[in-house]
Amino acid sequence: MRRMLILCALAALAAGCASVTRGHDQDVAFASEPPGAAVSLTMGQACTTPCKIRLPRKDPLVALFTLNGHETVQVQVRPIPSGAIYGNIALGGMIGSSIDAHTGADNDLCPNQVTVRMRRLDARGAPIGAAGPRPEDACDRKPAGQPVAANR
Repeated sequence: MRRMLILCALAALAAGCASVTRGHDQDVAFASEPPGAAVSLTMGQACTTPCKIRLPRKDPLVALFTLNGHETVQVQVRPIPSGAIYGNIALGGMIGSSIDAHTGADNDLCPNQVTVRMRRLDARGAPIGAAGPRPEDACDRKPAGQPVAANR
């Protein structure tokens, strides 16, 4: 009987494991080349590069980079499953998995370090130079649990 009580207590403590150990929010860093670009997010937050904003892990968003005399750049940041879900499978069971899925705690925002290279505009307003890789493309190749720094 005592063993059953201990097991039940451990299962209750492990419920929502990622919610407890990782939290529902994550810092996402924004940078630009050149620095000083205004970043506005679809969730309403804004900052000037370089900057960092704490964001909920649950929701996708779009970051819009603007800088006078440069091409506007738009980057998608989206939640992707992290390795935290495996802890729930081992310890938290259905309750922990349900809590973490609902809160987004079992996700990572990707990319979590967004650096864009902003192309200058010529006198006609056309971008000068070639565009680099899209930051969010790095998320498709990201192994679970690894941070992603993406450049454009």
